[in-house]
Parts: sequence; structure tokens; C-alpha cells
Amino acid sequence: YVNGRRVHEGPPKSHPFMTYYDQVPVGAMLEPGDNVICAIVNHVGYDDDSRGGFLAELIDADGTALAATGPAWRAIRSPAWRQDSFFCFFNRVVPYQEHFDARRLPVDWLLPRFDDSRWEEATVISHRGRTRPPQVPPWTRLIPRDIPIMTEQPLRAERVAGTGESTSAMNRMRGGDLSISLSQPGVPIARAAIDDPDAICAEERPTVFACSTAHRSDPGTPIMEPWIVLDFGRIINAYAEIDVDGPAGATLEIGYAERLTDGQFNNVIEGQFADGYTLREGAQSWRSFAWKSFRYVKIRVKNAFAPLILRDFRAIESAYPFDDVGSFETPDRQLQSVYDICRATTQIACNEYITDTPWREQGQWLGDVAAVTLGSIYACFGDTALARKFLIQSAATQYPTGFLGNMTNTYTANWSGVLPDFSLWWLMALRDFYVYTGDESIVVELYHTAARLITANLAYRRADGLIEDAPYEVFIDWANVDRTGASAAYNALLYGALVAMEELAGAYGDERMERTCRAATETIRTSFRHVFWDPDEHLFADAVDGTQATGAFSEQTNAAAIEFGLADDAQRDAIIDRLWARGDAFLCGTNNGVTEANPFFTAVVLKALARAGRHDLALDVIRDRWGKRMVAHGATSTYEEWSRYGSWRNGDELVPIMRTESHAWSAFPARWLPEYLCGITIVEPGCAQVRITAADVDLDYRAVFPTPRGAITVTCSAGATTIDTPTGVTVMEGGGNAS
Repeated sequence: YVNGRRVHEGPPKSHPFMTYYDQVPVGAMLEPGDNVICAIVNHVGYDDDSRGGFLAELIDADGTALAATGPAWRAIRSPAWRQDSFFCFFNRVVPYQEHFDARRLPVDWLLPRFDDSRWEEATVISHRGRTRPPQVPPWTRLIPRDIPIMTEQPLRAERVAGTGESTSAMNRMRGGDLSISLSQPGVPIARAAIDDPDAICAEERPTVFACSTAHRSDPGTPIMEPWIVLDFGRIINAYAEIDVDGPAGATLEIGYAERLTDGQFNNVIEGQFADGYTLREGAQSWRSFAWKSFRYVKIRVKNAFAPLILRDFRAIESAYPFDDVGSFETPDRQLQSVYDICRATTQIACNEYITDTPWREQGQWLGDVAAVTLGSIYACFGDTALARKFLIQSAATQYPTGFLGNMTNTYTANWSGVLPDFSLWWLMALRDFYVYTGDESIVVELYHTAARLITANLAYRRADGLIEDAPYEVFIDWANVDRTGASAAYNALLYGALVAMEELAGAYGDERMERTCRAATETIRTSFRHVFWDPDEHLFADAVDGTQATGAFSEQTNAAAIEFGLADDAQRDAIIDRLWARGDAFLCGTNNGVTEANPFFTAVVLKALARAGRHDLALDVIRDRWGKRMVAHGATSTYEEWSRYGSWRNGDELVPIMRTESHAWSAFPARWLPEYLCGITIVEPGCAQVRITAADVDLDYRAVFPTPRGAITVTCSAGATTIDTPTGVTVMEGGGNAS
């Protein structure tokens, strides 16, 4: 804040050893005479060895520091924020509920006239007598923001989804958890009051709340507290912002949820995301410290025995400022809806980091982002800055084991808890970034991280070149894929990573690594076809324990074998005929002895079918799974698994674990439709040369695929294909009729 005006929130979240900083122009806000710069600093402070701190300096046009943080600053641990609020361990960025009491924060603390003489002098953090970064850990590497500032826009609820009142009951056992009272059942309004509830969706007039007062004259009557549930129509990432007038001590409890449960607001089961605001006397405004992800908001009013006037409730949507470049349009309404929800999910997964889901973890999960989300970002928006940040930030988590951390917008020292296949996805994503952008600098910067990862994996090979008992915990997918002994799916992913590493080594000029990768892939390809192929089932087995196949089969293993080129032509055709060409609708879990891929690994299924030229079957998969299991159920973004009500990960029984309704690893059709259906293949890094072979399917569409050199447009109508390319992009011969 400068002279009471909110200037900025930031910088992006980071590892303690890799700290971002922001530069914000404030000259126009400075006035003659006294000025004041203030900050609210929040340090989550768990699961790492970092500490809280605040670094700031005011510089002039020449870069000379006019003021900087130091002992002249005053600081206080504010009593306005509750320090023991509920901790939701799922979330890795804002795990604590925010309970704010406006009565305990001086109204004028942001202004020059405020007397801070009773505040303590700020503590100067030192390390062996040194007091300036980079010599003071953890601020040993300071990095200027390398992505744009997020955009913000105010939104109001589309409708009131419910009103009611609930009995006031003190939560003495878990007083720091607001989700309990927010999830309490209620009854229609009778003794409490809500005047003009629909006004909360508008801007013109206020909504007035009041708790019941009958208990004062009739001790047998409970206090009834009013509440309202708002529906924003889709899942958004937003700050809560309110303008309110009411009695001191009245409290607004605000809960956030992706969905209603049995038609009611409930966030106590999982995802206990909530804020609390206690009023001072009179008119005031408040904004939550952190954004939450939600579709539904419940506001419960407590201790308001005089009217509480809610003049406005806004959701300030925070979003990464993508350019609206890529698109896919088709008269096929089901496919259009699939594309739309996948594109929307890709957008809400991106903020100052890329999340698997913005609702639950806000975690930048390595495999989710690398395997699916980056490609969707390229295809939908053509942005590369956020992807570059992800690749660099993730590389910084590499452990002495050679593997990378699972979640890379926060840091953990848990080197033994890695998912090794996620690191393989990262390496392939690094190659894909280089191919898409032509940016050799990132290859130079991250090459040795990739090389260490390959070396780490090759250390686990057995005599036939396959990896048996891959270290730590192999993930593959949320599905019942057998990983015993030698995992076929993991070896297929390793093969893909080796091919990617050979390309990176060529760009880097490392001939020794090129030879190493080439030899390893030849050995794996030969052994894979011999060890895992079951001629009776016409499928590759999931796993071999020693020399004995375990008898498990999956889409995951067989799609990976096709996509990464491990299946020969006869095996490929047999797999496709067995799994996808017969027209049998797959069921969740296991069907006819074959495990179905969940949305994450169905990305590989769709790639494999495109590689085999069976785009028709891929479209069937998209329609059957995304169309019937998401769009038909009213999804506005993509579910984490095929059912939002649980997981089929253990086989044929639904495990009722709440699945998120905004999971970017499920959004692959946002990439597949404009890129794979159009048959766009990048031939030269940076997209200077591409090959385009539009699929021969009965579908009219217009696809716009962004490249760093401009957008490629492919239009298919009545069986004729037209390709428009920007200056600087050459379509190779045999790639369609360029115009």
C-alpha cells in the first residue's frame, strides 16, 4: 500500500531458494511531504526450511535506492488475523482459513498520520554478519517476475441458490474451523431475517441480514442465524470482496465449494475453504487475503442483532492474461461442448503457477502439467512464458536421487516420496517446449537436469534393458494398473523420455548422450515386444514379475506401447481391434479384464489412436467419455476422474472419494481437437516447418492452432480442407493444400 492505496499483491509463490520479486511503478502515488509504504506479509511456514521476511526498496529512474527495508521500519504481528485457524493440509499455497477481526486493526494504519511508535523495530535478518541478499538465506537467488501480472475482474453471482437459518451453536472442539457451521443444516427463514436476498446478485441495492432476538425474551428460544448460498454459474478463481455496514462484533462466515452435496452447501467433508470477517462499527470494506476456487459461496451471518447491511458482495476473478488465440469450432454440439469445458479448465488451472486443480491443492503437480496442461496451453493460447517458468521451477526441485519433486510451486525435502514417472513426463515436456518454441537457451539451462534424470533411471536396468522394480512409487494413472516387477507402462514412458533426451542431446551437442539413449531405446524396444506381449490376449501385459506375466492388462500400457512406437504394426492393429474398434463401450474400472484409462492417461489413448491414423475411434472415445460422462452431466469444467463422486482406481467398485470438478489433466481434448485432428506436426523447432495432414473424418470444423510465428488455421467443410499459415511457417509437401 502507498498512502493508503492498494498497489499490488505478489510476487509469485516460489521455492525458498528461488525467490521471485516484483517491480511496481508507484511514482504517481507519491505526494509532496510525508508518504508511507505499508505491507501485509503472510508466510505460510510449513513443510520447508524457509522463514518469513519482507524485502522492498523504492528506487528512482536511475535505479538509486531512495528507501529500503531495514531497522527504520516498524512491524507488528497483527492481532487482527487469527493465528490458530483451521489447517487444510490438501492445499499447498493457502492451507489456513482466514479469520479477520476488523476491530483489532487500526483504521488509519495505512496513512502517514498513523502513530506507529508502539510498534517494534523490524528485525534485520542476518547470516554470519551479512545482512543483504544473496548472502542471507533463504534469499540467495532473487529472480524478477518472468510472467505477466494476473488480470482481475469483478463478478457477481448469477443466482441465489438457497437461503435459510440455522441454530447458533458454538463449535468448542474445533473453533478454528468455520466449515463446520457453514455446513450445518438449516430451515427456511422464520425468526432471523434476510431482506431482498436477490439484491446480492445486483449492484443497485443492498441485502440486509439480522439474527433473531426472541431468545432475549424467551430463554427457550435459540438464536437463529441467517445464511445465503450464491451460485456463480461456473468454477472461478477469485477473491471475496465485500462492502458492509453493521454492528461491531457481527461476523460474516464465508465458505467456498465447487459443488452442492445433495442440493446443500457442504464443505466440511473435504476442502474446508472458508474465511471469516468480524465487523467494526459502521461502513467498511474487506477483501480476502488469498483467492479461492469455487462455484458456490455460502455467507452465514452471526452476532448481528442489529441490521447488517451487505451493500455489495463481489468475486474478484484472478486469471492469467492469456491471449485469446487458439480455437476450435464445429457444428457438432457435443464435441463443441467438450472443447469448451476443456479450454475453460486449462484457463482456470493457470495463475502465477499451473495447478492440477485450483480448488483442492493449488499444487503445480509435475506429471499433470508436463503430460497434459502445457500442450493444452500452447494449443489454446500460444503462451510460452508460464510453461517456461514451470520447466525451470520444476528443475530446481531435483533431488540427489536424480528425480524431481512431485509438486513444484512449493518445496519439500521428501526425496523418497517422488513419483518417478512424473519426472519422465517433465523431460518429454522439455523436449516439446524446445520443439514448439525453438528456444535453445532453455535446453542449455536445463540440459544437465535432464541428463541426471536419464542416468538415474538407467541405473535400475536389468540385463535385458528393462527396468524392474522402479524406485519409489510409480503412479501411471488413477487406475488399477499392475506395477509389479517390470512395469510395461513405466518402461514405455522411459522409452519416450530416452527418445526425447536423444533429441535434446542433439540440440546440445552431446554425442555421447545421443549414443547412450539410442542404444537404450533399441534394447528396450526389442525386450518390450518379447517380454510383455501376450499373443493369446492380443495385448501387452501390464507387468512381468521376473519372467512371469501377472495377468493384468490395461488401456494405459497398450496405448503407451503404440504412442511411443514400441508396438510393431501387427501388434498395434491387434490392440486397436481388441480395445477400441469393436464398438464396445468401456465401463469405469475394469471391462472384460482390461483396465480403462482415467482422463489423465486417456490423453495417451487419444495420441496413440491419432498416431495409428484412427482419428475416428479417438472421436468416439471423446464423445463416449467427455461427452457422456461430463458434458451430459452439466460440467462447466473437466472432472478429475470419470465420476465426480468417486474413483474406480481399485478396480470395479467406486471408492467415494470426492473428485475435483476442475482438473486440468483431464482437459486434453482442448489440445487434441485443434492439433491432432488437424494432423499438425512440427518438423523444425520453432514451427518454421510443419506438416499438416487433416484427419479423414466426417466432421466439419475450423481450428486455429497458435505457433510462435502466428496462427495456423485449418478449415474442413463438406470434405474439403483449407489451410492458412502465417508468414514464416512452411507447410511441407504432402501436408495439405496450403493457401
